Amino acid sequence: MNTNPSDGEFGRQGAKGPIVPKTAAEALRPEAGTPPPSKRSRASRSQVVVFLNFFLSLIILVVLASGAALYFGMQAFIEPGPSANGDTFMIKPNTGVQEIADQLERRSLISDARIFRLGVRATGNESALKAGEYAIKPRASMRDIMELFK
Repeated sequence: MNTNPSDGEFGRQGAKGPIVPKTAAEALRPEAGTPPPSKRSRASRSQVVVFLNFFLSLIILVVLASGAALYFGMQAFIEPGPSANGDTFMIKPNTGVQEIADQLERRSLISDARIFRLGVRATGNESALKAGEYAIKPRASMRDIMELFK
């Protein structure tokens, strides 16, 4: 236990001078806090500036979200597929990309039909897919399947 009263109690510093007791009214009165922030300038409060700030922030968020979606979509397009064993797949004449993608997803050869459709369209191979019977290798990626169908 600390025997020196000037060292304070419980690790606190002791008072350097005599302690002056306050009256009850002074003790209950709150101490002054930090002052409120100064007002923004008139130009920064303009409705045009506020709108442009919102619009620019929205554009930045949309660009970031689009970039993230594109990145993760491309990763899903090139990663190995869910099929553990090979399979054959038949494309009938005049079959569209959407129907091909839906059939591939139903047969668990690809993980997501939307990503396959968007990947085929983004690479410009929408009209390049040909009818026929194809042997799909185990764990073939969506890109591998697209290249096989060309």
